[in-house]
Amino acid sequence: MKRPEQELQNAVADYLFMLEKHNGFLWFAVPNGGHRSKIEAAIFKGQGVRAGIPDICIIKGGKSYFIELKSAKGRMSPAQEHIKEMLEMVGSPVLVCRSLDEVKWCLQHWGII
Repeated sequence: MKRPEQELQNAVADYLFMLEKHNGFLWFAVPNGGHRSKIEAAIFKGQGVRAGIPDICIIKGGKSYFIELKSAKGRMSPAQEHIKEMLEMVGSPVLVCRSLDEVKWCLQHWGII
């Protein structure tokens, strides 16, 4: 079974790990996806896990930046659209990327690299 978003996220992770030490930023992935039992989902929700948080968070210079990774045909869910609006409202930019080249462009556009 092909998982284009997973393949893209693996490539992005490799790239970010390579860059972070020399470019003075910290990044992490948000593992919100996947199927969970109802009990596990309730536990996570009670602990503050929120649907729609973007896949990648990058922090540099005290500011956070977010990237949502999508396949060529992937679309954002209503929860993702809502969180994107909320993050932008509080000053954290969010961009949707469909390739490693788009991620590289975001990092340059934001001045991270």
